[in-house]
Amino acid sequence: PEVVVADSSDVDAVTAMVKDTKVVVSFAGPFARYSTSVVKACAEAGTDYCDITGETDWAREMIATYDDVARGTGARIVHFCGHDCVPWDLMVLMMSKKLKEGNAEESLEHVDMYDDIKSQASGGTIETFMGAMYGPESAKRKQQLLSYDPLLKC
Repeated sequence: PEVVVADSSDVDAVTAMVKDTKVVVSFAGPFARYSTSVVKACAEAGTDYCDITGETDWAREMIATYDDVARGTGARIVHFCGHDCVPWDLMVLMMSKKLKEGNAEESLEHVDMYDDIKSQASGGTIETFMGAMYGPESAKRKQQLLSYDPLLKC
């Protein structure tokens, strides 16, 4: 299949790209800065989207803003498809299931996890951090109608 590239700051290019493809994958952040227009276009066009973000606040904002639109068009918008979240989410799911084996009424209330990673932060990760601290992404986000877990939107 052909790979299509578009500048996320060019709304017309993003819209054209999204309308001409089945799935958009995004691997470069900061996602709050570069992928909002892509998620919007995918949700509106019914095009599937996935990314490797670890930007929870941004993912919550995208769900609160575009989930209903995406459901209406059939678009599947999937965040957190990478290292940042998947191992931890799976571990919490497994711990919760194990806890319920002993007593179905039990629920997991809090989990702390730590990792010793032998690598360096990517340029996108550094930009995400700097943006969250000092850039436009640092502005206080509007209150979302989501609970703690962005996947619990009903």
